[in-house]
Amino acid sequence: MGVHQNDFYRCRVKYVCEDTASTQLEDVYPANTHTVMLNDLRSATKYKVRVMAFNNIGESNYTEEEVVVRTNGEAICSNTRL
Repeated sequence: MGVHQNDFYRCRVKYVCEDTASTQLEDVYPANTHTVMLNDLRSATKYKVRVMAFNNIGESNYTEEEVVVRTNGEAICSNTRL
């Protein structure tokens, strides 16, 4: 089943702060976007990142594999690109 012009299709990025276990979500549109801006990141902190897709019919599971990233320790990071 393909995506029709009237359907919406998006991705969602879930990132979890390793220090506090707080979870944040960023919806990504358009769906063919190759970068996403993650906001309100803490400096020198590891985050576990997973992705899922959804449209008006339903949603996928989050990826089983998670990517672990670490922010720089220089200053509090906001708007860090992955």
